[in-house]
Amino acid sequence: MSNPVHYHLEDGLALIGLANPPLNTLDQPLRAALADACERAAADPAVRAIILHGADSLFSAGADIGELGSPASCAVPALPDLLTRLTRIDKPLIAAIGKLALGGGLELALACGYRIGAPDARVGLPEVNLGLIPGAGGTQRLPRLIGAEPALNIMLSGEQLDAERARLVGILDRVADSAESLLDNARAYAHELLCASAPARRKERYPHPADELHDEFFLDFRVEHESRWKGRLAPRLILAAVEAACVLPLEEGLIREQALFRQAEESPQSAALRHVFFAEREAGKVPGIDASTPLRSIGKIAVIGAGTMGGGIAMNFINAGIPVTILESQGDDLDRGLERIYQNYASSLKRGKLRAEQVRQRMDLLTGTLDYADLADADLVIEAVFEKLEIKQDVFRTLDRVCKPGAILATSTSSLDVDQIAGVTCRPEDVIGLHFSSPANVMRLLEVINTRKTAPDVLATTLRLARQIGKVPVVSGVCSGFIGNRMLERCAREAQRLVLEGANPTQVDGVLTGLGLNMGVPGMPALAGQRREDFKVITLAERPAGELQIPRRPIDDQEIHDRCLLMLINEGIQLLDEGIALRASDIDLVWINGYGFPAHLGGPLYYAEQLGLDKVVAGIQRYRKELGAYGEMWFQPAPLLERLVAAGKTRIEPLWPAALQPALFLAS
Repeated sequence: MSNPVHYHLEDGLALIGLANPPLNTLDQPLRAALADACERAAADPAVRAIILHGADSLFSAGADIGELGSPASCAVPALPDLLTRLTRIDKPLIAAIGKLALGGGLELALACGYRIGAPDARVGLPEVNLGLIPGAGGTQRLPRLIGAEPALNIMLSGEQLDAERARLVGILDRVADSAESLLDNARAYAHELLCASAPARRKERYPHPADELHDEFFLDFRVEHESRWKGRLAPRLILAAVEAACVLPLEEGLIREQALFRQAEESPQSAALRHVFFAEREAGKVPGIDASTPLRSIGKIAVIGAGTMGGGIAMNFINAGIPVTILESQGDDLDRGLERIYQNYASSLKRGKLRAEQVRQRMDLLTGTLDYADLADADLVIEAVFEKLEIKQDVFRTLDRVCKPGAILATSTSSLDVDQIAGVTCRPEDVIGLHFSSPANVMRLLEVINTRKTAPDVLATTLRLARQIGKVPVVSGVCSGFIGNRMLERCAREAQRLVLEGANPTQVDGVLTGLGLNMGVPGMPALAGQRREDFKVITLAERPAGELQIPRRPIDDQEIHDRCLLMLINEGIQLLDEGIALRASDIDLVWINGYGFPAHLGGPLYYAEQLGLDKVVAGIQRYRKELGAYGEMWFQPAPLLERLVAAGKTRIEPLWPAALQPALFLAS
C-alpha cells in the first residue's frame, strides 16, 4: 500500500502532501500518516514552517463517509484530536488549498495558522446535508475566525464558497496567482511569515464571537428559522454548537461540539441522509453500461418548444456553457419564451445570484428559430411540446428527417409511452426519454427513460450530460408515468378518496407536509402560491360522495398518513418487481429530488424499511378489509412486498435471480 502522505524538506520548509486519491478523504490511514508527518516536522530543528497541500492538487473533500457510525470513525488518531494537536505546533503551519476543502478538509485547514487557496478552490462545511454537524472543531474555530453569524450561515446552508469569497469573509488569507502556482505561492508566503517573525498562529479575529451579537440573537434566530427546518435535527444542533462557541472557552466548546456531533451521528436522520448520499453514487450503475462504453460528443443542444418547460430545459444547458437553439412554431411564442428566460436571469441578477456579465454570456449561448432546418447540426434534440402522443410522434417524424446521423433524440414526456414515440423513427436506438421535473431549471431530478431499443452509448451519454448540468439522473424503464408520476397517482388517488370519505383537504395536506413533504396532494395545484382553506371544495366533495354512495365520516391523521404513504410505498415496490426501477434507492432519489419527499427520512422505500415491512403489509391488509369494495380493489400488497416479508427480509430488494435483473430491466 502506498503512503497516503508525501513528505519533502526544502529550504527550511516541510511540504506535507495528502495523497489519498481521488478526494484525499481523511480516513484512518491518512490521519495516522498525517499525524506522523506533522510530528516529524515539529521535532525537526531544520524545519521552520510547514505547508500542508494536496499531492494531486486537491486538498481534501473531508471525512470518509463510509467510516461514519463505525469504530473506524474514531480510531486513533481521531480527527478532532489530530487537529487539536496541529494547533499546538509552534511553527507556522500553512494550508495550501487546491480545488476543494470541504467538511473535515476545511476543518483541517482551520487548524492551520494560515491559509492560501488556488483561484478555483472551493471551501465549505456541508455536514448539514448528511444530518451532521462539523465535528472536528469547525463549529468552534470558524466563528472565532470570521464571526458567529457568518459562520452559522455557512454551516446551515452547507454551501461552497469560491476562493475570492472565502478570502473576503476571512477564511483564506490569500488567493494564489493560479492553480499551477499554488505551491510556489505557498512557499513564498511561508518565507514571508518567517522573515516577519510571524507567530505560529495568527491572532483570532473574534476571540469572543458573542461580542458581535445582540443579547437575544440565538433565541431570535431559532424562532425565525424553526419553520423552514421542519423536523430536521442537524440545523438545531449546529445552532447549539455555535452558541457554545459564543459562551464557552475553546477547549470546553470543542468538548460540547463532540457531544453534539455524536448525537447527530447516531440519529436516524443522519443514517437516512447517508443512505441518500450513497444512493446518488449507486444510481449511475446501470446494467450494460460501464467505463468502456463509448460516449457521443455533445456540443450543441436543440429544444423544441419555448414554453415554461422548454425554456427551463434550455437554461440547464446554457448554465453549463452549452449552446442551445430553441424552436417554436410561432414567432410570438418564441419571443415570449426567450423573454421569459431573460427575465429568469434578470431576477437572479437582481438577487445577486448572477453578475451582469454572466447573464450576457448565457443569453449569448441561446438562439431562437422557427425552422427545423436549423436543428440539423444539433447533437441532442429535446422535444418539449404539448403532452399528446400524436403531436410528439409528428415532431419525431420530422426530427428523423432533419437531424444528422448519430444525433440523440429525446422526449421530455412525463407519462407517455416512449417506445411508441421512438417507433415512428427509423432510428429508435437514438431515442431516449428525459423527464425533467418542473421547474426544469431548478429541480435536480432527471428521469432518464430507457426504451427497449435505446443504444447503450445513448444512455451513457445522457447520464454523463445529466451530471454535467447538475442533475441527479435516475434510469427508468418504460411504463405510464415512469417512476415518479406512477407512484404519485396512487398517493393522489388515496388523498382524493379520503376527501370524499370526509377528510378536510387542509387536514390531508397538513398530514403530508407535517411529515416533511414540500407539499401535500391537495395543495399541489397551488404550487408556490398560497394554500388556504376553501370550504367550497368540502361542499363539492359531498355531492360525488353521495352519488357514489361513499359514507362520510371523521378521519384521523394516522389513517391519512397510512393510506397515502402505504399506497405510495406499495407502488414503488411494484415498480422494482417489474424491473422499471433498478434499485429501491433509485426510487428514493426520484421522490426526494423531484417530489419533495424529505431527504432526512431517506425516501419512501427507506422510510418503509424503518416502519417495518411486516407493518407495511399489515397496514395494507387492514385497509383492504376495512374499506369494503374499495379496499378490495386497491389495497393489495405488491407480490414482492409479500415475498420479502415471508422471507423475513427487512430491506427492499428484488428477489429474482441477479442474473435476470439486467435482462428484465433492459427489456422493460
